[in-house]
Amino acid sequence: MTLLGQQSRAAASAAERYKDVPKQGRLDALRPYIVKYKIFPPNTDPNNAPIRMEELKLLVRQWNMHHERNFWRNHPDKDSVVMALYKKLKELKAIKEAKLNKPAVSVSIPKPVTKSDFSPSSRSPRKTMNGSNTNLSVDVDALMETGSDHDFNPDSPSKAFQKNLFTRKEYAHKSIDLEDNHEGYLNIVSTQGLLVMSRSDGHINKPTNPNKLKKAPKSRPGPENGITFAETDDDDIEATSTHPHPHTSSTPPPSENDAKTRVKRKCAAALLNMSLREQMETQFVEEGGLSSLLELALSTADRETLIYCMSCIVNLAGEGSKDTKLFDFNIIAVISQLGDTDDARIEQYVAKSLCFFTMLDGTEERLISEGILTPLSRILYSKNPVTRMIACKGLINLTHVLAGSTADSVNKSIVGCLKKLCVLGVPFLSFFCAHTIQILSTLPMARQKIGEEGAIEILNTLIREFSEGRTLQAVAISLCNLSQLKSCRKEMVSMGIIEVLTDMLNSGGEETVYLCTLALSNLTAQADLRLIVARKGAISVLCKLLLSPDTKTQAVASKSLANFACDASCRLEVVKNNAIPPIINLLRSPDEGLRHDALGAICNLLSFEDTYMNVTKSNVIAALTDIMDQKMHLEGISLALYNMSCWPDTRKQFVEEKGGALLVRLLADKDLTHIQKQMLTSISNIAASPASHVALLKSNFAGKNFVQSLNQPIQDSHARRKEPEFDAADFDETSNKIAMILMCLSTTEECCKQLVRDGAVILLTELAKQQNDDTKLCVAASFQNLSLKVVLTDHGFLSALIDISNTTINQRVVWCAMTFSNLTSYNKGRTMFGKEIQKVAPCLAAMMRSGCDDAEKIQKHCAIALCNSLSVWLKKEHIEGLVQSGLIQDIIVIAVLRVNVDYIKTDLAKALANLLYTLDTRLLMVEQGIMSSLIRLTKQVRTSEVITLCVSALTNLTAEPNLEQQYVESLLEMNAIHVLVSQTVKPMAPLEVKKMCGAGLAALSRLPITHKHMMKEKQFVTAIGRIGSLKKFEDVVEQAMEVVWQLCADRDNHQALLGQNVVPAIVQLIDNGNFATRQLGVTSLCNLSLSDFFFESVTECAMVTLIATIKLATIGMETRLNAMRTICNLVVHFEPARKLAVDSDIVPALGVMLKLLSDEEEKMIMAKIMRAISFYGGGHVTIQDSKGMNILLRLSKMENAELKSDVSIALLNLSTCMFTTQLIEDGVIEAIFWLTLQDLLGLTKPVNERCSAVIRNLTGNSKSLGRVVLEDKVMTVLKKLADFNDEFVRYNVCISLYNVSCYQDSQDLMVRHGIIGTIVDLAEAGVPKMRSIGSAALHQYPQELLKDGKIIKILMSLLTMDTAVMDDTEVVIHELGYGANNDNDNANDIDNDNELTSVPVKWNLVGAKVEYSLIEMKQSWMNPFVERQMPFIAGRVEDVVEEATGHANY
Repeated sequence: MTLLGQQSRAAASAAERYKDVPKQGRLDALRPYIVKYKIFPPNTDPNNAPIRMEELKLLVRQWNMHHERNFWRNHPDKDSVVMALYKKLKELKAIKEAKLNKPAVSVSIPKPVTKSDFSPSSRSPRKTMNGSNTNLSVDVDALMETGSDHDFNPDSPSKAFQKNLFTRKEYAHKSIDLEDNHEGYLNIVSTQGLLVMSRSDGHINKPTNPNKLKKAPKSRPGPENGITFAETDDDDIEATSTHPHPHTSSTPPPSENDAKTRVKRKCAAALLNMSLREQMETQFVEEGGLSSLLELALSTADRETLIYCMSCIVNLAGEGSKDTKLFDFNIIAVISQLGDTDDARIEQYVAKSLCFFTMLDGTEERLISEGILTPLSRILYSKNPVTRMIACKGLINLTHVLAGSTADSVNKSIVGCLKKLCVLGVPFLSFFCAHTIQILSTLPMARQKIGEEGAIEILNTLIREFSEGRTLQAVAISLCNLSQLKSCRKEMVSMGIIEVLTDMLNSGGEETVYLCTLALSNLTAQADLRLIVARKGAISVLCKLLLSPDTKTQAVASKSLANFACDASCRLEVVKNNAIPPIINLLRSPDEGLRHDALGAICNLLSFEDTYMNVTKSNVIAALTDIMDQKMHLEGISLALYNMSCWPDTRKQFVEEKGGALLVRLLADKDLTHIQKQMLTSISNIAASPASHVALLKSNFAGKNFVQSLNQPIQDSHARRKEPEFDAADFDETSNKIAMILMCLSTTEECCKQLVRDGAVILLTELAKQQNDDTKLCVAASFQNLSLKVVLTDHGFLSALIDISNTTINQRVVWCAMTFSNLTSYNKGRTMFGKEIQKVAPCLAAMMRSGCDDAEKIQKHCAIALCNSLSVWLKKEHIEGLVQSGLIQDIIVIAVLRVNVDYIKTDLAKALANLLYTLDTRLLMVEQGIMSSLIRLTKQVRTSEVITLCVSALTNLTAEPNLEQQYVESLLEMNAIHVLVSQTVKPMAPLEVKKMCGAGLAALSRLPITHKHMMKEKQFVTAIGRIGSLKKFEDVVEQAMEVVWQLCADRDNHQALLGQNVVPAIVQLIDNGNFATRQLGVTSLCNLSLSDFFFESVTECAMVTLIATIKLATIGMETRLNAMRTICNLVVHFEPARKLAVDSDIVPALGVMLKLLSDEEEKMIMAKIMRAISFYGGGHVTIQDSKGMNILLRLSKMENAELKSDVSIALLNLSTCMFTTQLIEDGVIEAIFWLTLQDLLGLTKPVNERCSAVIRNLTGNSKSLGRVVLEDKVMTVLKKLADFNDEFVRYNVCISLYNVSCYQDSQDLMVRHGIIGTIVDLAEAGVPKMRSIGSAALHQYPQELLKDGKIIKILMSLLTMDTAVMDDTEVVIHELGYGANNDNDNANDIDNDNELTSVPVKWNLVGAKVEYSLIEMKQSWMNPFVERQMPFIAGRVEDVVEEATGHANY
């Protein structure tokens, strides 16, 4: 019954490993003498105290060995000293035995010794036999003394009593050498039970030392005292025997008449004496002495003669003789005949002689054929127990050659004899019985028979009645051997042998304990008896035996406990008896067998659910660590660790106690490749518990970290791949285990970085090359887990990842996609994938098309990976390669058509946008449809991200330097303007989108080809307004304003712009923008003012803004001038604008502006405005109050004739106001003075007409007349105008003078200024009406001033004056249209027949010109990538944890 499997290969070298056993034997032989001389230190147990070098030195001195020359130099160490002492001990024993050996005519049966105990040189002159020396046992000392200097010599002349039984290899049962072949012993124990052979067995290469055998004293025979029956070891049996002693023989001495009898006696005595001389032995036989002896024995009935004759025969056949010539004389038949007697002494001598014959080598068959069995069997029934014992010995020597029924009959007879002897109560007979059963139990052909005939009963009797050490020892050996038989085991148990063995174990000697342990172990080999044995306390006893100093005992006990441990019915008893700690302690034993047994027991206990925890808590891993150097146990250690790893609740403790380091160490052992799979399974089991990961990863050995150790099986397999016996399937399984281990470890966040540092990625890359789908699945999970914490850039990793992703296995594809996605979250990962984009992109596209169950998840992560991979700088040739392979179109199709989830489309949109980043291939990408795809995606996915990406790409394309040559047509074709506009006007349009749309539209607006497309957009102006609403971003507003400016510059766009109500948008932009925005806005308004249909809109919406612009001192002069031009266009050509301009404080604005202008052309614009607004009668007061006269005064001083003309018109219009006081105070007269100061060429007359009309109007206003006459230059101006050769001018002057003359308070002043002379001159001009008016004027002055004759004539004309001339009305000017580009000023005099001279006043509609530096459109290409929050959610492949097993196949 195989319990623990086959033994390891160490069995071949068992003898070498157990070489220390003889040394221990020699030490034990010296112990009695160390005790005797009281050498041990006080307070120590002499029987158990260790023998140290100090005790050995004292013993050397006790025996005076130290006086030997150079003794200490020749014996420097403990072993050499022990050997010297042991030799000395043998010498002392030999001397003692020589003193005790005296010649005697006694017959003795010596102790069984080996042939090597004697040599021809050591043979005594004649060996005799002491009949009482019946010790058939193996001496305990002899058992241990295996260090004898004598080798076994089969040719030795010495005759051992048991020679045939133990010196015949061809006949003996194959024995177990307990000292030199322990491995074989353990093997047989595990399969057959334990069998103990005598130490004299021929298989023992080192025989017993004969010096330790106790020799019986011998006496030489003599006729005077007869034959002495001497005993050495036991009490004298003669006292209880029935035959008479030779000295007290009842036979009467022969009479003198019986001479013949006396002669025979003398002859017999002579022959006896001759037989004692060795040198006469051959002569005695050859010269007829033997024949005479036999004839004499057969011819007499005299008892004394027969005793002499038998003594002589005994001496001839005795110990040391090997002469077979005796058989030629038919000595067996003679002895057999002599044995048929009632004389006990003769019968005993017959038995002894026959017994000695059976000790001769090679004579068994002859002896049997000559009928030796008959007398020996007959003597078994002798009345003398010693004689029966001797006969038994003879039969035992022949038993090994017997067979069949003969053997059974002889064995039955022997057992029957023993049954009678064992009850006699004689110690040496009891020992003989025990030893005989011991011997017979070693023979397979005899063991079964004696068991059936009651050998167990005999042994039971002996155990219970005797406690002698050697007897118990023999009984123990017998029990061991008989326990081999199943039939005997149950009988032994039923007879209570277990209790007896237990007692013997507690009280017996070392060898007895060992033998009892063997017997007990044999009982445990039978499964149905094991539980009974356990419950009778055997386990606790065995546990104690584990502490025995005897290695053999420990070995047997450990084997027994191993049997208990592997039995499901008994293992709990092992635990209950606290046997686990002793078993574990045996692992540290120096004995290999003990370690082997303990390891087997531990393996079995660890394999059961109800016992594994007890072993684990007993610090078993530390014990296993201690024996890691013992290679013969590595397989067992591996199995123990495997069993422990199968239990989840032990795994944390497993790694904390460095169990992982043991597995790593085992895995690195190249001699254990056949169990690598088991070790990997153990590691896999441990790795299944996350709590063990950190500690497991720290396991290392011989400079190799944990990951490198896992790589060892892979390397070994590669090295053996070309070998014929290489098993690919086994390699796949190994690879799968390693991948599973790495996968489990990678599920712990703290382990990921350490795994990468230790080279796990390289190992996984290697594993990815396997064809096993389970392995690849674990690799994919590991990659995904590691990528959550560390960027993986190891050599070959990317190729491996791409390879394992090429599958339709859903979970594998998911993890590969997640790995790609995770790695692109790192800069290094994106860079790596970017360099290998020609490999990565097709792989990602293929996974997105894989159609797996988790398609959405796969597409999500692949989209992220693709986006991030394309976000780095890509080589031109790589992108071109993607185009040639059709991958770009494939990605577009996937993004637009295949993917249905918005957030995935968003990521793919980012990927497409990244393709536009590279300048060298941007045009190619646009041609491939990337931009149009983005636009299409904005319609499918209405998320801000996609819109932003699309608008950003469009904006950047519009900022291309070669926009017009390369991109504009494509952009217009894909309706880019509509996209920008539509995205801008969306209610929730993001701020950035608006800004980018503004930039894009601004860039496009610079190309005239785009204007018509812009005008087609019905919400274009609305979009501009939305952009312009971004007050905080003035640059964006400026860009929007630029768009409007570009469009307004083209009059073809005005009608469309009017339809979209562009002016409010412009005003909004101006209000929200910076100075440049205002500049462009004013320019745009000015350009719009060129179209008459815009007059109303601009006036209503922009007048205030324009006037405010003029007022802004911080605005550039050009912009302010453009604002003036715009206002001028409006007020000149659009009458309603005048009122709004005046109401909006245009005059103060012009006043501010006037101070800054130096160019008359610029002032001309202001004059035009003043002229135009002066036609608005409701604004005259406002103009005056706003200091408009100051403006006109300053303008009047200009030299430009047209400007003066405009000023004169303005003055004329203002003079018609009822309230002119302010006008006069602000210098209207002075302005007229400047207007009339110089010749204006063609405009002199109109100007003078208007100036004269102004004075006429002012003087005709009674409210202002008093203020006018006070003006210093009024008379100067009137005189100047009176001198002008124009009837209308003079007429106006004449009326003015009349009005002045009528003001009494000023007459004196006027007179002093020569007014009378001027009136006279005008009256004499010859115009009747002027003469009448002059006459009337002169009548206002005193008479004393009118004495001149001319004056009188003039005064007389008053009598004939038409009174209608005196109805003075103010002179006004009426504005005419500008169809002919003329300005015809009409004035009606009092006769309605005078008009103001028509003077052309030119003001064509003027557009604005502006020096504006276009905003540089800077490209801001983004490389969008998806930033992921990567919580550590590890992928895991579920695996079935292996079950523990107790079958240690190691």
